[in-house]
Amino acid sequence: MWNTDSKIVDTYVDHFGSGRGVVREELVDRHLLEHLGDDLEGRNIVDFGSGAGQQTLRFVERGCRVTLVEPSPLMMDRARQRVAELPAGLQERVTMVSATAEDAAAQLPKSAFDAVLSHGVLMYLDSPDPLLTVMVEAARPGGVVSVLTKSSEALAARAGFQGDFSTALQTFEQAETTQGWLGVDTRGDSVAGLTDGLKRLGAERLAWHGVGVFSDHRDDLDGMPTDELATLVELEYRAGRVDPYRSVARLIHVLARRA
Repeated sequence: MWNTDSKIVDTYVDHFGSGRGVVREELVDRHLLEHLGDDLEGRNIVDFGSGAGQQTLRFVERGCRVTLVEPSPLMMDRARQRVAELPAGLQERVTMVSATAEDAAAQLPKSAFDAVLSHGVLMYLDSPDPLLTVMVEAARPGGVVSVLTKSSEALAARAGFQGDFSTALQTFEQAETTQGWLGVDTRGDSVAGLTDGLKRLGAERLAWHGVGVFSDHRDDLDGMPTDELATLVELEYRAGRVDPYRSVARLIHVLARRA
């Protein structure tokens, strides 16, 4: 697995400090808050494949209790470093489980979490079904299930927008997998497929958004002035909610609620 390579792990963690990484984090955060509501004090959140906690730890400061589930020891070390930087009172709200989602499911209570997240994980798995099953079972009735992954229906977009027309064309001939920015082959899922899979498991889709409509293919966003970056986030937020823009986004964010 890619997350056993320290250089790739560092590249992954550093990405979230880049312009594209900031856009992704801000968009996903806004989407989550729309469905979790304003009063987050005491809410329980679990993140399967949490990485360094870059998306989830911000909820600790909002009063939530957060469980990070991560199978990579290297990635979990990065998460521990981030947790150690939190005030002592906030550190107590974080639980870290070094395990795969399936193994963690045996340790964690079922039907107990107000929000169950898995962002940027499905693309590295052969099938979404095992992870989706764990996620829905972990959510309490009425809890939110949040999945962020690569769109199988827009695989040619990044290469095409970057001017690599040969690679974009080849994508139509071999559409199952493409190479991501970590240099690792990844697969995509469709909104319809995820919606159907979640529904079979007892979770109804609330919304879906495109992430990275105008920014995913760019490598010149680092160092962008704060006001311009904020404008880009707002543009991405608007575009990621409506067709046809969201349909060409590299990433899709599907949110559902357990019945």
